[in-house]
Amino acid sequence: STTAQASTDDNGNQYVVSTNILDDTGFDLRVTSRPGERFTWLAGANWFQQRSVGGLSGTGALISVLDATNRVSYTEPRVYSGQGEVEYYSAFLGLHYDVTDSFGLDFEGRYQVDEATTSLGLATQTSSTYKDFLPRVIATWKPTADLTTYLSWSKGATRGTTNSNFALLSPALQATISAIPGYAFDVPVEEVDSYELGVKQVAGRFRYAVSAYFMDWQNLKNLVQTPCPNNLCGPGLPGAFAPSVIPAEAEIYGIEAEVDVQFTDNWDASLLFDWLRAEYGRLFTPLTLAP
Repeated sequence: STTAQASTDDNGNQYVVSTNILDDTGFDLRVTSRPGERFTWLAGANWFQQRSVGGLSGTGALISVLDATNRVSYTEPRVYSGQGEVEYYSAFLGLHYDVTDSFGLDFEGRYQVDEATTSLGLATQTSSTYKDFLPRVIATWKPTADLTTYLSWSKGATRGTTNSNFALLSPALQATISAIPGYAFDVPVEEVDSYELGVKQVAGRFRYAVSAYFMDWQNLKNLVQTPCPNNLCGPGLPGAFAPSVIPAEAEIYGIEAEVDVQFTDNWDASLLFDWLRAEYGRLFTPLTLAP
């Protein structure tokens, strides 16, 4: 659950009322071929549904604390502004083939459908459907029994969203949010292309693994909080900030290394190294919280 409303008494004690209920149900089916063959496969499908009622904030919510008795009073919102529902289903297939004794290829693919409903129960309720095919290819070369190298490429995606609460905001806030670079009512699917090159080896008491990776991220969800003047985001909608999702982009690359040494049967040592660099484009961050 997530925090709905909070209040603090004169002694600094904070009281929190959480009214978010999250229900989810899922099924998964997998069928595999006989392992150990030169050609192997895996096929399956899954289904997932999640419904979030209550929420982070709403119209009419009020919590108060009577300091003399520490009695907490809470009035539920007349309408919650953050309810939603998601239904997801997919089918996937994985193929592996040993081209030679030392070189193998993997081809994988997943077709998925995301149906998302935002502002559930409100007049601004919006439903959107997102469909994606997500492939992955891995090439593995083992020049010796204890040395493995690999190169992989994969495509990932998470569903888009809608700024469905936009219509509930005041005209002034709507104008401010609309002026944010990249703003759109319908936020596209978030996609990432990932590339990785790695090598790992086990040589007696010594083991190491080194990899380098690069990710090209598009439509990265950037949550921007716009201050609401006088804690009123719109007619009948109190709040300190009006959230909106702005699509951004990023390039992320890095190096990971791990070394393990077994000195004796009772003593070993490990060394981990991780270097990462992220460059963001069209990432909007407000410079001030003043309305």
